[in-house]
Amino acid sequence: MGRVAPRGRADHVVAVVAFDGVQLLDVTGPAEVLTTANGFGARYEVRVVSPSGADVRTSSGVRVGVDGALAGLPARLGTVVVPGRHDWRRAVSDQDLLALVEELARRSARGPPSTPPAVSP
Repeated sequence: MGRVAPRGRADHVVAVVAFDGVQLLDVTGPAEVLTTANGFGARYEVRVVSPSGADVRTSSGVRVGVDGALAGLPARLGTVVVPGRHDWRRAVSDQDLLALVEELARRSARGPPSTPPAVSP
């Protein structure tokens, strides 16, 4: 996917989390909407990140390139987008993914709650 930024300095950095098994549209949809908004005056910089910084394979088998891992992001973020996965139990048991989401939430102005709700089996 690669980093998608407006011309000039971005006012709002958005981190989209990607991981193996993620639903493709849940990654590309928000990126497309936000970067389209840049054409109408918004100033979003969308960065796709994965727990390891490596590309991921989606639930449909499509490989998605990522911009990197947590270390490549600024200390403060505007928004965090955490896409879905059909097998959500596998996602919530992935400790690396959970650690990434928790740290992104801590750094962001908008995103998932800092304490995720309990998930019952």
